[in-house]
Amino acid sequence: VGRRCTVELPRLDQYGRVIGTVLFRPSGPFGLFPRNLSVEMVRAGYAALYENAGAEYGGALERLRREEEAARAARRGMWQQPDWVHPGDYK
Repeated sequence: VGRRCTVELPRLDQYGRVIGTVLFRPSGPFGLFPRNLSVEMVRAGYAALYENAGAEYGGALERLRREEEAARAARRGMWQQPDWVHPGDYK
């Protein structure tokens, strides 16, 4: 709360929506190094990758795949739920 972030805006999607990457600086001694919000959400188990048409991750796709696999294995966040369904299954 009350912190600033940066949004990198590489392009628009086929519907004219902004595709962006949110970067933030955490508080504390490591605040000099910006972090990717998508990576942090996937790491915590609060987001899943969507890899169908139009998905773009600003060069972080492999890292996000590794983080998602680690979150699944550790059963963090939504991965604790035995009957969880990926949102991409409904697209």
